[in-house]
Amino acid sequence: MNIAIKIPNADRDERIGSVFNHLFSVILQNEIYGEGDNIIWDFSNTSFFHPFFLFPFAIYRSKCKTNIDCKNLPSYMRSYLSCVRFFDMLTIENDTEGQREKKNSDDFRFFGERILDLCAAPGGKSTQMAAAMAGRGILFSNEIHPARAKILSENIERMGIVNDIVLNHDPKVLAERFPSYFHRILVDAPCSGEGMFRKNEEAVEQWSLENVRLCAGRQEEILECAYTMLMGGGILVYSTCTFAPEEDEEMIAHFLAKHPDMKLLPIPLAGGMEPGLVRQEALMKLLQNQGQSKRETTYDMEERFRKELQKTVRLWPHKVNGEGHFAALLQKEGTACLEVNGREMNRDLISNMGEAPCVMRSASHSSSRDCDRKKMKKGSTFQKGKDKKSQSVSNQMTEAIAAFEQFEAQTLKSSWREGKERASYLTFGDQLYLVPEGTPDLHGLKVLRPGLHLGTFKKNRFEPSHALALSLKSKDVKDTIDLSVEDAIKYIEGYTFPAEDRKGWCLVTVEGYSLGFGKAAGGSLKNHYPKGLRKSC
Repeated sequence: MNIAIKIPNADRDERIGSVFNHLFSVILQNEIYGEGDNIIWDFSNTSFFHPFFLFPFAIYRSKCKTNIDCKNLPSYMRSYLSCVRFFDMLTIENDTEGQREKKNSDDFRFFGERILDLCAAPGGKSTQMAAAMAGRGILFSNEIHPARAKILSENIERMGIVNDIVLNHDPKVLAERFPSYFHRILVDAPCSGEGMFRKNEEAVEQWSLENVRLCAGRQEEILECAYTMLMGGGILVYSTCTFAPEEDEEMIAHFLAKHPDMKLLPIPLAGGMEPGLVRQEALMKLLQNQGQSKRETTYDMEERFRKELQKTVRLWPHKVNGEGHFAALLQKEGTACLEVNGREMNRDLISNMGEAPCVMRSASHSSSRDCDRKKMKKGSTFQKGKDKKSQSVSNQMTEAIAAFEQFEAQTLKSSWREGKERASYLTFGDQLYLVPEGTPDLHGLKVLRPGLHLGTFKKNRFEPSHALALSLKSKDVKDTIDLSVEDAIKYIEGYTFPAEDRKGWCLVTVEGYSLGFGKAAGGSLKNHYPKGLRKSC
């Protein structure tokens, strides 16, 4: 886990003893984390650094069991460290654009992992996680309510995310299907919404003590499902937008009491964040799980559990630029499975999922087994088709892939396949999708989006999707048209543009960012920005 610790600034007039206090406070923060964590000491707030700080700082880092990197070191500090020959004891991170891009493309810890956003609508959390994953691994975004699930799927499409599978299920269904399957799970649980009072009048009108109790019961069920799906060593994030202790700290206390193999991890506090509030009710839930009655409980025991629950955090609306929230970070005992980005993992859990979906052929053009499937509309349940339709479905699949590969050869560069070499194809009727590598069997599940929507197969030709366009960069396409901001506004309104000496599909961009596709013919560029998204600006 990546942990960032802000190094406090020191006043130039402070005594050396005070400066060392800064060091000791950082060390104390560092000591709460265990082996395997990656600690980043961030110096972005440090305008002055006392030279006497450097020696114990370098010695501690070299002897510490956790991996400590340094970020945003001032130039004079790097020079000083080099002069006193401490430079080699430190990993210096220069926040150049190239290095930030490399972190996002090569070094992120989520690469290759299976991550679940269990209560995902409308999609803000999923899109942020997808950006961090940089197209690697598989992200499952689930929403139980069909209307909200549709909005979720649309938002994922608009962001051009290549590795997100959108589901529409009760968490209980997924728990039965995916036991011990996910490396990380986010539960942003439906709640009574007390943290939204300031911005949403409906939240005030709908609030009641009964609703708090109903929400707490629902959250308990969702957490149980998340626990079932989380593999050993996996990380679970639980969050709400309410202040109600019954839905926050007491919910976590009850969960820990029921599952002693789960532990809370500390969350570094940033501006406006405070430790969770711990009422006696929450403490008693934990104490009872330890077989302790009120009479047997000691003050030291209560304090130990109180400190444990204070690893949760609250975000108060009067102290942050936002609304009220609660969050807890938990980890399950055990070792994460499979090898992810060079990390050692168990391999026995693959068998839980059976075979991969099979109306597919490898996107790297290697052969794989075809099977039959009914033609389905987007969002319908995956079902096996009848044997007599197998050949026609297979033929349709072959034709759709051939049409896409012709489009690919004419329009795209090989770079667009980076990270997708082992992905597979899937058809929903005349719609072609690119399914992430390692996707489990989806038969019987309500799938709104099985991966990246590539486009539509129409009478021996292929029309690319808007989602495909948004997943591409200028370097991935043979022909691009970069518009000014003024022309970009006209593009999303549906205007056509002159395109002399151009023919075929072009990626339309603004300042290098993809807007969508256009097709050049007869000296003009036909606008393929989706009509449903067009609007007058």
